[in-house]
Amino acid sequence: MFLYSLQIKNIYTNINKLLEDLKKDVDFYLKQEKEGIFTETHSKDATADALGFHGTGWPWFIDVLCHLPYPDNCRQTLINSLKHYYQGKSNELEILREFDSDYSLENAVWWYTRETFLYRILNRALRQHNIEQMFLLGFFVKDLYLQLDKGYKKLQDMHSQNPLITVYRGQLMSSDEIDRLGMPYYTTITNNSFLSTSLDESVSIDFIDSSTASEGFVKVQLIIELDLKKRSRPFSIIAHLSALTKENEVRVISS
Repeated sequence: MFLYSLQIKNIYTNINKLLEDLKKDVDFYLKQEKEGIFTETHSKDATADALGFHGTGWPWFIDVLCHLPYPDNCRQTLINSLKHYYQGKSNELEILREFDSDYSLENAVWWYTRETFLYRILNRALRQHNIEQMFLLGFFVKDLYLQLDKGYKKLQDMHSQNPLITVYRGQLMSSDEIDRLGMPYYTTITNNSFLSTSLDESVSIDFIDSSTASEGFVKVQLIIELDLKKRSRPFSIIAHLSALTKENEVRVISS
């Protein structure tokens, strides 16, 4: 069992009070487990976090997940939870059976880029900073990391003389997020997911042109310069690994 705390909840000098609060916490999590760990939550999604632990600390938590040892039954534990969650839904259960029989480290990126519930659940857990779900998905995150890191090292060898790579992304951002980016103390931006970018700028422009921004949202183009000489979390061209045919797609791990 792995324990991880985003913050100190309390400091106790009375053992009875500590035991009382621990019992309340255990009862709460047992109730959550009974209801199902994948029950929809109402946490606010964000494409960029404000400064603070939830902003700069989240990528470090992902680092922990990427380097933890996982038990042999970790995938089966996830599958059992998802079977309970998708009970009665034949399409999802069929994909689960396929995942059970065919998944391996070598096809982790393929499974992530395949547009199934696995992609949606992981992205939602990343956006919402759902630690319980992330621990359950931890082995999958680690496999994604290992595949991206392998490609990252190949990129470093290929671009040793010209280490700068520019990638592009088109997306919608809330007006509040845009305003925060302009604040003088806003010096750090975190990426909460395995960010999809492209070496081809036209891909990001096409996305922007085809998107409809509802009230309170703005179309933006992100231009990201990646330096292969700097110590970094891995990113990689994934065309040869992806379930989708995007020749110039570059995936960037949460950072």
